[in-house]
Parts: sequence; structure tokens; C-alpha cells
Amino acid sequence: MNTDLIIIGGTIVDGTGGEPFRGDVTIRNGRITEIGTFPKREGVPTLDASGLVVAPGFIDIHSHSDFTLFVDPRAVSSVSQGVTLEVVGNCGHGCAPITRPELFQHNIYGYEPGCEIPWRSVGQYLDALQARQPALNVIVLVPNGCLRLAAVRELDRPATMSELAQMQRLLEQSLEEGAWGYSTGLEYGPERACSEEEVVTLCHIASKSGGFYATHTRNRHGE
Repeated sequence: MNTDLIIIGGTIVDGTGGEPFRGDVTIRNGRITEIGTFPKREGVPTLDASGLVVAPGFIDIHSHSDFTLFVDPRAVSSVSQGVTLEVVGNCGHGCAPITRPELFQHNIYGYEPGCEIPWRSVGQYLDALQARQPALNVIVLVPNGCLRLAAVRELDRPATMSELAQMQRLLEQSLEEGAWGYSTGLEYGPERACSEEEVVTLCHIASKSGGFYATHTRNRHGE
């Protein structure tokens, strides 16, 4: 099998829960092709990992890099720690879906005033993010704060039935466009008045699409 690179002599932690072991890893087209112990191959570069750990990339399941990946798609702080996939859109905060950008700026972690927000839907956000070629993979959740800002006229009360129906449609569209689930941040401004009915209804929508729910509870101190 053709090989582009062999990582040799590292301590391999393969993520299966098994004991670490010393070995080599062959790479072809950016993907692992073999794990074992291999002789040197003429013309194939090697990377000596002696004394180092070789492992799959880590998954950061709770990231707020939604906007900062546009500012610096190198994601140095994550990549330098071995993270190769981030889940964004947590705590009901995120970049999409949005209607009027000026209303959503406080619901986007890392937003810098004056920065353009050219997207509106999750699909458009993902296209814009891909164009920036971030150094890691990204999974997007649909933030409850964005849904409420888009649909609920007065944020100091629960959503009406018609507003909740609009939130459902936005969530369904976002999941169809590539989002992996739904998140809430019930202690934050746009969501403090969110009712249990809203959360349960929207969780059902996410579940039907095979998505998952990530919660930031209304309080964290048992009050």
C-alpha cells in the first residue's frame, strides 16, 4: 500500500480503552492506513515519535469558538492541545440562525463590534465557516437563544403558541442544513423566561432528526 508518512516509535493510545502500546502509524492522503510495527520504506518520510504519545484527535464537546474561528481559523489554542473537532453553539449562544444581526451580537461569544455577519441561516454559516478553512472540524448546535431572539417579541415571557411554532420551523430548517442538535442556556437573558414546554417541544424536534440536546441549566447551585 502506498504511504505518505510513517510515524514511528510512539506510544499509541488508540481510544478503545485498551492499554497503550509502542508502535508505528502509516498515513496516506491524511488518513491512518495501518497501525503496527513496520520496517523503513524507501522514499517514505518518517516522523520519530519516540517518547511521545500518538493518539486520535481530541473532541472538545463544549466550545464557544463559533465566531473566533472566523477571526483566526488556525485555532492555535485548540490544535496545540490536540483538539481536532469542536462542538459550537453551546449554552444557547451561537452564530445562527439569526434574523437581524444587531439584535444577536450579544448572543455570540467572541463577537467584535463592527465585524460583518453576512449569514442568516445555519447552512449559510457553515458555508462561510468552510470558506475560512478552519484548522479543525466543527459540529454546530442550534442555540435556543437564537431561536428566541428570532421568534419571541418580548423576551421576558414564555413563547406564545405561534412563536413556538416559528421556533420549531427554524430548528427543523437548521437541522436539515447540517446542525447536530439543540442547546439551551436558561440562566442567560434571552432564555430566562423560557418555559419547560418550549424546551421539551424543541427537544422532540431535535430527537426526531437524530440530534442531541446540550443543556446549561437555569441555575447551577440548587437554588
